[in-house]
Amino acid sequence: MIKQKQIRDSLVSKLSRYFGMSPAEAGEEQIYKATVLTVRDILAQKNRAFSERVKAGEQKRVKKIYEITLAMSAVIMALGTILCLVASRGLMELFTENAETIAAGGTALRIISAGFIISSVSVTASGALEGLGKGTQSLVISLFRYVILMIPAAFVLCRIFGPTGVWHAFWITEAVTSVIAAYVYHKAAGSRK
Repeated sequence: MIKQKQIRDSLVSKLSRYFGMSPAEAGEEQIYKATVLTVRDILAQKNRAFSERVKAGEQKRVKKIYEITLAMSAVIMALGTILCLVASRGLMELFTENAETIAAGGTALRIISAGFIISSVSVTASGALEGLGKGTQSLVISLFRYVILMIPAAFVLCRIFGPTGVWHAFWITEAVTSVIAAYVYHKAAGSRK
């Protein structure tokens, strides 16, 4: 048990130094990335199939691939949400033993995970647009998610609610970006017909 703890502490310490974060922040970041990157890996495989079907003029199959990928993404993100809601404390304990940090990190995971399922729409739409050869539209979605919405939302919510407001900015940004992504995708996919 001691050896396992030493390995964990060493790994977390190295990760946190590398990313310039506290161990708890590194933990939150890794949990978030693990969920999102799983979906992105699925999308990478889907993009190849998507691109091949578009070139072959198989619009019905393109639509079906999109729907299946969206459903798979939503299921994975739902599992990530459940994990963060049920085991946020245990997940944080993987990265720190500080009770204050565990409590704050658990709160962050529970709040951030509220946006996981809805983010399936923007992540899937963005990947599908890349498969359609519509990189500019995919970039628009990413800009909304990471810059246009997230930064102002985090700034405003932090001023109103304190540090917890930053975590709320994640799910709010995901919800708004998903609406924008659905619109952008359907407009771009419709223009291929």
